[in-house]
Amino acid sequence: MRRPSPIDVAVEVIADTSPVVLPIWIRGVTGAVCGDLGYRYKVMTSGAGHDAQIVNSIASAGMILVPSRDGLSHVPEEWTSTSDVARGVDVLRTSVVRLDALLGSLEAIPAAAAD
Repeated sequence: MRRPSPIDVAVEVIADTSPVVLPIWIRGVTGAVCGDLGYRYKVMTSGAGHDAQIVNSIASAGMILVPSRDGLSHVPEEWTSTSDVARGVDVLRTSVVRLDALLGSLEAIPAAAAD
C-alpha cells in the first residue's frame, strides 16, 4: 500500500461576509419612522448575506425588510404585494430624510465643542 504524498495548499481570503451588527441608531430612526407612519414592524435578524454587511465596514448601514407571502425569502416562490413594497419605499424615503437631518445637525457642531 502506498502512503499519501504530502500536499502543499496556499489559501488567500478574498472576501469576508462574516455576520455584522448594524448600528442601533439607524434601527432607532427606521423604527421611529414606522411608528410615525402607523406601520407595524419588528426587529429581525437576517441570516441571509446582504450588501449591508460589506457596506457597513465603510459606512453605517441599515436594512428595511418588507413581508413576503408565507414568509418565503430568497426562493423563486418569494412574492411581496405592491402595497407592502410601497410601505417599504415610504419608510426608506422618510428614514433617509431624517437621517440626513440628524447627520447634518451633527456637522453643525464645531470640532472643538465635540471634544
